[in-house]
Amino acid sequence: MTDSEKLDLLLSKFDNLENRFDNLENKVNTIQDDVSGLKQDVSGLKQDVSGLKQDVSGLKQDVSGLKQDVSGLKQDVSGLQDDVSVLKRSAVLLETDIAPKVQILLENHSDLAKNVMVAKDIDERVGVLEFDVKVIKGILKSKAI
Repeated sequence: MTDSEKLDLLLSKFDNLENRFDNLENKVNTIQDDVSGLKQDVSGLKQDVSGLKQDVSGLKQDVSGLKQDVSGLKQDVSGLQDDVSVLKRSAVLLETDIAPKVQILLENHSDLAKNVMVAKDIDERVGVLEFDVKVIKGILKSKAI
């Protein structure tokens, strides 16, 4: 083999090495691009997780608010039940106390002084019932709003 052939062979091997280095450099660049893309993806995922954490925190606050609303509604229901009890007692009072006295007044009382006292008693009891009804109506209107 001549020196020229040896030199050509050597140059050919250098060309092969240079091609391999170029290929490796391209692969390294591709890997670097991929890593850069993955870093961006991870950054995006971190932002998504942060947003989800904020959403969960907001949902927890909403649930807490709903619990307070439910507690308030339970108190309102309890108040309404108390109001219904007052109405029932008032109805019983009207039926068992006031109505019979009115009946007695109409049927049996001839004495004017007794009639006046019974009428005053009935008037007072009716006033109490009217007040109870106004209070309950006010409560029901405020609950309806």
